[in-house]
Amino acid sequence: MIITARILDVLKAFSKINMSLYMEKNGVLATKNLNGGVYAKVNFPVQIDNDYGIYDLPEFIDRCYSGSELQINGTDITIDRSTTAKLHSADKSVIVSPKPIEMKLFENISPSIFEMNINGALVKEIKKHKHHNLVISASANTVRATIVDYGLRNEVMRLAEAPRTTPDFSVNVSTNNLMHLPSEDTRVRITKVGVILFESKNIQSMVIAQACKHPYL
Repeated sequence: MIITARILDVLKAFSKINMSLYMEKNGVLATKNLNGGVYAKVNFPVQIDNDYGIYDLPEFIDRCYSGSELQINGTDITIDRSTTAKLHSADKSVIVSPKPIEMKLFENISPSIFEMNINGALVKEIKKHKHHNLVISASANTVRATIVDYGLRNEVMRLAEAPRTTPDFSVNVSTNNLMHLPSEDTRVRITKVGVILFESKNIQSMVIAQACKHPYL
């Protein structure tokens, strides 16, 4: 398996969700966090030629570069056939990975109640505010995206504001669950079941909102 620059970018994003990764032969390159609140998958075709259990994903990323070739040698993952640049391939049972039924959530997305685009600069602002909440809400003919403190009492930053025609709604999600988002243009979809979808060039992710209020509930 060749680790292209694009795959390497995806792995770096995945490492913000889960410190481990299991890549299954002929499977989908995907991950989820330990409590199941964030799911992400690659947004382009990736051919996985073997089973690779990566227990320490940041260490693996440090050892790879664009163009690295992975192989399985016994119970080890070798990088560019090196006898020194190798890692033990972890068993699937010790790595938290999305189950097939969870991956089907990407195929059966609930209808959206609102969609918006955010640019890379706004994504960077969100990622600067760890341990806060992102709140997207609509009321009084206006939709707003704001950063608020964890107590949801104080607005820290208003990211965007625009006229809207949707019914009133409000969703909030921990910014800690958004650290994996690439700092680039991203499509955001808020669904009726309280799942927020983020789609960028390389990654599609689902984040479960901490709270969701809208007329369809």
